[in-house]
Amino acid sequence: MKKVISLCLLLLLPFLVYADNEDKIIKPFEAKVINEKGMDIIGKENKHLNKDDQIIISLELDNETGGTYIDDELYEVAYKDIEPVKKEVGIDDDVYDGNIDYKVVINKDNIDILKGPASIYEKVGSLNTDDEVWYRYYYDPYIYIEKGDIKGWVNARENNLFVESNVDFITTKEIVTTCGKVPVNTVFTTPYIKAIDVYDVMLDYNGCKSVVQSLEDESMVTMLNQYIVNYKKVKIHETPELDSKVVETIPSYKVLTNLAIFYQKFEDENGSGIASPGNKEKYRWYVEYEGKRGWLNLEDFEVFESLDAAKKDANKEKIKSIFIPSIIVLTVVICLLAFYNSSKKKGK
Repeated sequence: MKKVISLCLLLLLPFLVYADNEDKIIKPFEAKVINEKGMDIIGKENKHLNKDDQIIISLELDNETGGTYIDDELYEVAYKDIEPVKKEVGIDDDVYDGNIDYKVVINKDNIDILKGPASIYEKVGSLNTDDEVWYRYYYDPYIYIEKGDIKGWVNARENNLFVESNVDFITTKEIVTTCGKVPVNTVFTTPYIKAIDVYDVMLDYNGCKSVVQSLEDESMVTMLNQYIVNYKKVKIHETPELDSKVVETIPSYKVLTNLAIFYQKFEDENGSGIASPGNKEKYRWYVEYEGKRGWLNLEDFEVFESLDAAKKDANKEKIKSIFIPSIIVLTVVICLLAFYNSSKKKGK
C-alpha cells in the first residue's frame, strides 16, 4: 500500500513547469564567463558581460543556450561562453525525493550521463539498453542515477525514459488508443510509466501495449483498496456521469469497497481547482458492493483502511441510528404520561 501511495505522490509531484515563453525550468546554477573577450547576452536590451562575471542560469532554452534573469528581464546565454562554477551537482535539499527507488526502462543506447541537471554539464558516461539502474531523486526533466562508480544526471524527457510501475488503473471514460477503443471501467495494470512526464503511462490491453495520457484529462485514475461506510442511502451509477444508469441502490450503514477516486478538475466563477468530496458534479468514488461495481458521490461517510474497522463502525452507527431516536421517543412518551397523570391528579 505504501508503494502505491508513494507512486501516486510521484505521479502528482513533478508536473511540468514552464515560464511564460514555455522554456524549461532547470535546477538553477551559478555560472561564470570563460570567454576571454567577455560575451554579449541577448534580451530586451543586449548586455555585455566580462570574463569571470557570474550569473544564475535558471532556464534551458535548448542544448546550446540557457536563460538568466537580470532585473526581471530574461536574457539568452550561449553555453559555449560560460561554465558552471560548481562542476558537479549531487543530491541536496533542492532535489526532489521520489520516496522509493524506481527501475529505469532504457529503450536506446548511448544516453548521456551528465555531472549536473543541465546540458552544459560535462558528460561522465552513457546509459545503454543492457544497463540496470534505478532512480529516486529528480529535478525535472533530469533524474539522478548511479551506474557502478558513475553518478550523474540523465534527461528523462528528452530520452523518453520510463520506469517500472505495475500500478492498477481504471478508465473513467472510453479512451482511444493504438490498441483500439478501451471501454469505461476497464481495469488494467500499467507495466511502465514515464519517468518525468507523469501524464504518460504504458497501457497493456488484451496483450497490446500503447502509451496513453492518464492524469491530464482524468481519463484514467489509480486503483485503491479502502473501505467506506456510507451514512446515507446512495445510488451507484454505471459511469462517473451521475445521469447514467443506476446499478444499485445501497442502504445506509453498509460497508463499500472503495476501488478508486476520481478528482475531476473544475472551473467556476470562484476560480479553478480539484473537486472536493461535497462537489457532486466533479467528485466520484468507484466502489464495489455485494459483487456490483459503480460510481457515486458521497457526502456523509467515513473511510477505513481495514475491513474490520469499517464493519465495527457500520454496526456502531447503525445501532446509534436506531437507539438514539428510540431514546428520544421513549423520553417524549414518558414526559407525556407524566404530564397526563399530573393533569388527572389536579383535576380530582
